[in-house]
Formats: sequence, C-alpha cells, structure tokens
Amino acid sequence: MGKERIIRSVEGYAIEHCTGRRVLYFGVSDCSGGVSESAVRTRKVSLSWRGFDPDRGLPSRFPDLDIHYADLNDDLAEPAKAMSGGDYVVITEVLEHLLWPVLTLRRLSAALPGVEFMMSVPNSLSAGRVLMAMVCVGKYLKQDVSHVQLYNRATLDATFRAGGITDYRITPYMQRGMIVARIFPELAQGFVIEGRFPSGGRGSR
Repeated sequence: MGKERIIRSVEGYAIEHCTGRRVLYFGVSDCSGGVSESAVRTRKVSLSWRGFDPDRGLPSRFPDLDIHYADLNDDLAEPAKAMSGGDYVVITEVLEHLLWPVLTLRRLSAALPGVEFMMSVPNSLSAGRVLMAMVCVGKYLKQDVSHVQLYNRATLDATFRAGGITDYRITPYMQRGMIVARIFPELAQGFVIEGRFPSGGRGSR
C-alpha cells in the first residue's frame, strides 16, 4: 500500500478546486469582522461566487461582494434562493463550530442535491494537540472553546454517514510539520473532506 496523500495547504487546495466553478462559500468572515483572505482568493478564480455567513452585518459592510446571511446551525430557508445555481460548496474550518452537524449535513443535502463539496476540520488527535495534552493539560483544555465538536477520522466518517452522505473521501492536511503526517497520517493537523451531496436531495430542511 502506498503512502497516503497529505494536503499541504487547505487554502491552496480550495483555490485550485474553485477555479472555473460556481462557488458557494460558507463561513466567509475572519476573526476581526472582515472577509477572510481565503474567501477573497477563491472568489477571484471562480466563474461565479456567493458567500454566506452568520454575521448579518457582513453584507452591508462589503456591498461589493455577493454575501448573504446563513447560519448553518439554523434551517436554510432564508438563504435558499441565493444558494441556487452553485455547483461547488466550500466549508472550511466550520463544522467544529456547529451544534448539530449531522442535521446541517442533511439540510445541505436537501438544498443542494448532487452538488460537489469541499470541507475541512481540525484534527482533535493532531500531533500538536496530543503533545500539548501530555505537557500541559490545563493549556490543552483552554483551546478554542468555540469548537463544540472534536473530530478525528473515525468521528468524521460517522458524522457524514449519519448525515446521509456516502460519496466522500477524507484526506489529511498538514500545513506545518509535514514529516509527522507522512509517518502518522492520523496525527495530521486536520482533514479535508471532499464529495457530493446525495442527488436525491435526501435530508431535512
């Protein structure tokens, strides 16, 4: 068996796969109330681009960008019209913040049947986190408290299958310390999930 592929840059990978596509980008804001550089860069290479974010003030602050309100913890009735016409969904470093990710995946499947997607999440068992837990449990417990879900490959697999999605693959990403991920892929920094929502639109709105 050959060595598993390791993705070096989530942003670079997203840009590559958004090129020439009609992109729906969920989670466009950065930590300071602006638009993330990754979102801006994918917009530049896409055929068309629409951004979605739970920050209701973002569309008015950036009127030149096609940004719409959408909270993936809620139903998708409000942004449903804006989501039409997209053929590639990007949701990077968002699932770990969701209260009910299985329900969110079902809603996305119902709203975007047959549409391809790319998502990414941090790995709760990454080498850095494991080392931090060994050295200082207190510091480990004070990690980003907005992460209400802790993912590894097994829990990701369970989440997507429970969400009714079977056409997907999980690939480790390691944006630093590549040698660790090449030897122990399960200790990678995070995972990229690529696939397609069920064409039957199975799920719950």
